[in-house]
Parts: sequence; structure tokens; C-alpha cells
Amino acid sequence: MRRFLAACLIILAACSSATSSPPTTTSSKVATTVAPPPGILSQCETPRTSPPRPTEFDAWDSPGVITTDVEIDIHGNKIISGYMTDENDFNYKDSYQTVGVDGYGFEFVAKFNPRSEFEWIHCLKESSLYHFYEGPVLDSDVNGNLYVCGSTLTRWSPAGKFEWSKEFSGSPELDCAVSSDGYSLVSGEQTFLVSPLGDTIWTKDTVGFDEAQFLSDGNIALGTNSSLAVISRDGLILWEHERIQRCCIGPYGDFSSGANSNSLSTDQTGIASDIENIVIATTLNKAVDFDPSSKVTKLSPLWIQEAVVAQYSLSGKMQWAQKISLPKSDKTSARFVEIFDTEINDAGEILIYGGGTASRETDPESSEPMHLFFVKFSPAGQQMRFLWLDEYTYLFHNLGRYFEIDSRGRLYATAESLTVPPFLLSRDL
Repeated sequence: MRRFLAACLIILAACSSATSSPPTTTSSKVATTVAPPPGILSQCETPRTSPPRPTEFDAWDSPGVITTDVEIDIHGNKIISGYMTDENDFNYKDSYQTVGVDGYGFEFVAKFNPRSEFEWIHCLKESSLYHFYEGPVLDSDVNGNLYVCGSTLTRWSPAGKFEWSKEFSGSPELDCAVSSDGYSLVSGEQTFLVSPLGDTIWTKDTVGFDEAQFLSDGNIALGTNSSLAVISRDGLILWEHERIQRCCIGPYGDFSSGANSNSLSTDQTGIASDIENIVIATTLNKAVDFDPSSKVTKLSPLWIQEAVVAQYSLSGKMQWAQKISLPKSDKTSARFVEIFDTEINDAGEILIYGGGTASRETDPESSEPMHLFFVKFSPAGQQMRFLWLDEYTYLFHNLGRYFEIDSRGRLYATAESLTVPPFLLSRDL
């Protein structure tokens, strides 16, 4: 389970009034302000055989389906979570399976079989997009149970049957990670460990996280874009390495110095692990020493913001750290990079999902697009391949962007406004 913490809430008041082109507001209602009728969640998740009704709204106010997380379980089923507006067809074959409600937006979780055929959907709550929108994220345990993390932590059976839901006081958005045996680490105002039955095992005022990974030795790695730590299952900090990051950085510079406020960098960072190592992929906008020992491995950004991937042993010894290289870029061309997620495949290769631009453009009013990308590193830290993907909207700067690798090594990544189920980017790398 992956979930990022909104680290720049300290500037929420400033960010919430931001504007961008083409939209003129960051908090407009997606469809309507009229109170939803009774039973609208049931109406949303009940498939119909009629085609989706055309929406009266434009692509900005009615983006269709936005996936914010993906999980591929041990059987190859694809489970997605995300946000959708109006009505959408979740069947890619001849007949329709239309879900959603015309004029409304919903957070949802849905399951597709290994052939990408639609099985079920649950609409979680009515919602709308805004600047700090994150979206629900999810994970599964070894038995195929699903854990959906948003304003609550909810567990569903593999067949989509609701099992339990747990709220955490004072935490409107949660950061969650789930172990293979179904234990959930939850970060909000405090940090909690929750049993597979939904009972709180402990609560601690310990280090929070943007991303977390349960390790092979039973401990838990916690990462932010300015730190990496490992705690025990009892919540005790075993080791921690902090780095200094500049706040409020976006494609056009430092927001705090008056640059365009719509383009804040994501708070996400990527953590993955295998039986011996922890890998973190994160941003770099200030000279930083990535080695927690007395040795120094300092990396410095050439542009507004670059990205780094680093590998550590489970005990915290740094093995290597490398900057991500964008094709045909130098210190005068590539301007901005951000990181969303990372995974380790069966060959030990490290795959990273990120976004950015290699443009020389520095005008905040420019329409220069940002593009997603995949990059692959060898186990020894050598960059092997880089692949540019689709454009993305960086106005929603904390929108969940994640990927999974199936048993054949194919990558499935979350995306915005795709029309073909299961609404994921799919690539070989």
C-alpha cells in the first residue's frame, strides 16, 4: 500500500487559491452542488446495459475515469482505485456495463480479471477534484483481501464483500502500508498498527511516512522525500537518515519566492525492497549527502529539481546512489523531475515511475506539457532504459500515480481520463 502525506499543508492557504491554464480555479465542483439523492452509491455501482449518457460538462469538469492506484494480486487480477465522473462503460467488449451517475463524481474501487474483464465495482463516496486531491489507494494481502486507504481504512474480500472499516480521529487523509499477512501500518496524526481483523495493536507518536514497505526481516521501511527510516513491528525506530529538501518547488521554480503556485512538486517518493535491500527513489532540489555513514556521497541538482535512486542494506548501509538521467538533457535543457513510485522486478532490476519536462521553457504561463516516464536501473545502479509516456496534469500535485508489474514483466500504471478498461497505461520496459 502506498500513500503520500501532504507535506506542504503548511502552505495550504496559499496553494488553495492557485490558478492554472486552462482551468481558472483549483476547487471547482466537478458536477453539481445539489445534495445527492438517497442510495446514490448503490446507483453508482450497479452496472447497466445501456450506453453511458453524454455529459454536459467539458473534459476539465468531467474527466471521466482517473485511476489513483493499481494492484495485481497473486492470481493476476487487476484491482484499481480512483475517481470518476458521470457514467462510464467498464466493459471493453461488445455489451455495455455502465456505472456511475450522470452529474456526480465518486471515489471507487473496481476489480478486473487477468483478461481485463470487469468483475465488480464499489463506489466509496461522492467527491470532487481540488488542488490537493490525492485519491484512494489500495493493496492486497497473500489471501487476496483488499485494503483501501483514503479518509478511512477499509477491507474487502477478494469477491468484493465489505468486511470492516476503521476511522482514525483527526486524520482526514491517511497514509497506509499493508503486509502480506494483512497487518496495516497507518499514518495520520499518529502512527497505528492495525491487525487483519481491524483491531489497533499500537498507537505511537513516531516517525510518519509518505511511503512504507514491510521488509523480509519483519521490520518496516518508512520514506519521505527528505528521510528514510526503518522501524520494528513494535514501532521502535531502528535507524533513520534525514536529508534536506527545499520546500514548495515546482517546474517554474520556488513557489515561496513568487513563482507560479499551480506547479508544486508532488510529495510522493518511491520505496521498494527485496530480501536484502531497500531502494528509495526521490527528488533532489538541494545538495544532499545520501550516505548515513561517515563517508560522503553528496549529489547536487543541475536543474530546478532532479531525481535520485539509492540502494541501502536492511541495516542502513548505503550501497549506491545515482541521479536519473533524462535523454538528451544537460544543465541548460532539462528543467524539472518528480518521482511517483518504484518497484523491483524478479530480475532485481529497479523500475521507477516519474514525471517531468526536458524543456528549456521557463515561462509560468506557457502550455509546455509535463510527461510521465518509466526508467529502469540494474541491481548495481546503472541506468538501463528510459521511456517517455503520456502527458499529465500537474495541477493536482499529489494525485496518486502508481504502477504494478504482472507475472510476465509488463507494467500497468495509473493514468488520467483513459476510456478503455481497466483504465491503465500498459508498457513493456
